[in-house]
Amino acid sequence: MGRIITQKEIEARNLIFFRRDRYSDNRIGHVGVDIGNGNMINTYKIPPGVTITKWKSPYWLKQYVTAREIL
Repeated sequence: MGRIITQKEIEARNLIFFRRDRYSDNRIGHVGVDIGNGNMINTYKIPPGVTITKWKSPYWLKQYVTAREIL
């Protein structure tokens, strides 16, 4: 659901979808919510749990699949 947006259109509140290394195809394995300035809020193993991560880092850009603006 939601409108597909480009990386350049991503702004706070948009969902960003990533693949994970453990999957060989392009399926979604992780999602974050953009909070501005190239950062996202997301969760990892517990601990640390909920974290703020720079999604515009080389690692996450390599894993990037798509983004959505929820209407």
